[in-house]
Amino acid sequence: MARLYTDWPNLQLLSKSVLSRFPYTDRGKVPGHQVKEIPFTTTGNAYTNNICGPFFDRARRNPESIALVYEDCTYRFADVVAQVDTTIDLLLKCGIKRGDRVAFIGQNHPATIVVLFALTRIGAVHLPLNPRCSAAEVKFITNDADVSTVIVGPDFQQMVDGIRGGLPCSNCIGIEEAPQDWSILSIKDVTGSTGLSRHKAVDTDKDSLAIMLYTSGTTGTPKGVMITHSMVSATSTNLDLNFRMNNQTSMLAMAPMFHISALAMALPALSAGGKLVLMPGFTPDDVYHALSTWQITLTFAVPTMLLALENHPRFADHDFSILTIVAGGAPIPVAMLRTWLGRGAQIVQGYGMTEGGGTMLEAAKALEKVGSAGMPLPLTEIQIRDLESNLPVFESEIEGQIFMKGPAVFRGYWNRPEETATAVDAEGWLATGDIGRWDDDGCIYIVDRLKDMIITGGMNVYPAELEKVLCDHPQVEMAAVVGLPDDKWGEQVTALIVSNGNNPIEEEELLAYCCETMSNYKVPQQFEFYESFPVGPSGKVLKRQLREELLE
Repeated sequence: MARLYTDWPNLQLLSKSVLSRFPYTDRGKVPGHQVKEIPFTTTGNAYTNNICGPFFDRARRNPESIALVYEDCTYRFADVVAQVDTTIDLLLKCGIKRGDRVAFIGQNHPATIVVLFALTRIGAVHLPLNPRCSAAEVKFITNDADVSTVIVGPDFQQMVDGIRGGLPCSNCIGIEEAPQDWSILSIKDVTGSTGLSRHKAVDTDKDSLAIMLYTSGTTGTPKGVMITHSMVSATSTNLDLNFRMNNQTSMLAMAPMFHISALAMALPALSAGGKLVLMPGFTPDDVYHALSTWQITLTFAVPTMLLALENHPRFADHDFSILTIVAGGAPIPVAMLRTWLGRGAQIVQGYGMTEGGGTMLEAAKALEKVGSAGMPLPLTEIQIRDLESNLPVFESEIEGQIFMKGPAVFRGYWNRPEETATAVDAEGWLATGDIGRWDDDGCIYIVDRLKDMIITGGMNVYPAELEKVLCDHPQVEMAAVVGLPDDKWGEQVTALIVSNGNNPIEEEELLAYCCETMSNYKVPQQFEFYESFPVGPSGKVLKRQLREELLE
């Protein structure tokens, strides 16, 4: 800890030559003089080797600027630094050390960001859980990751307390309140007078583990995706190079912050001196309030969110001209895209995975390249490989599996070396399991998931292709296509439809439309109609659940 001598007489008159006897790297305690500890003031290697470094660098430069907004309460960078220090004090008291996995479950809250910075600053690993996790899933993930502590928001404390005996740890920390025998992290009234932390960042390096995110488990047992400091930094850099964030950036976090996309967008926004507006949950009323009150310039949304906002009474009168929406989770129907562009919003579409990498389609090309996921991000290399030979495909319009490589690709799956070896080859190429194709301009089109492909009568049918055609019909709100077992054809193409509520479509009309717009072997052999689809936390339709319900 650096020291500053405060009671020397006439200190201001001492010459530089005298002060040079006490260099910053070798200050000793002078007998008879008091010393005062001062905070660490440099970021140094921590800027590039620790994901919290850029935030603390910004905090020391602009401590009075607003960093976080939550339920219309504002927190300056200096306040967040003080809250991080308070959190670190508690974590150290609980025995958390470098490399420990610490689970966090809760809705979006200032603690979501504060805990992330506190953990990474002391070298521990942040493990945010999906707020929709069941008690059984919480038990499985915490045991699989061998977490040392669980930090829990108010809405989930009763559930976690009920399964406490099945957790791998005894440390449970409640945010602002807690059941008996828990520790409490209270930061709501913590304010700071400086942007300087009392705690030095540990010497992590770019390959140190920073975050663990568990896959949804919709296709099997959830796996822990190991995310390094360099991967988060590369992902943030990819986004920053496309959005050029600055101190005027005002980002709305209306999607849960356990998702890599939401986290990766929040970090460069804060590092640039912008503000992050946190919503505890998605409601259209609260979104419109935030858009108007905080002059939101950037947000991440999935199509189901955009549909809810589009159907809100304030949609017709709101000015979206300063708003850029990064859309993910599922392709945006063309009609929805045209509607939002017509209201002045900038729509940036992309493609990526929890495991890393991705593409982005600039807003200016949204209509020119309808259906495209755009070009590879700056720090991501992409290949499309033939499904049989596994050799790269350089010609346009040839379909193959997408492979990605670069610093934004993950380190591997936690304690699953065989699955890691299957996913990432010896040269670092990640097999995405997605089928895509190039166009003549180098843009990528995602055809479908390899495992979702339907084989009917020996012909390959890609559900995503059919879903796009179905959603182009003005009376179809949403569509999902699945394959069901069939004794004659192997699988039968089945279309699940949510009709436009104002003008529902009849099955005969939809069948005629399909016969006119797609090859006969792709035409669905069965239609099922729904009022709505079940969706996961990222906004994706839970097709596996729908398929299982139909099979039952």
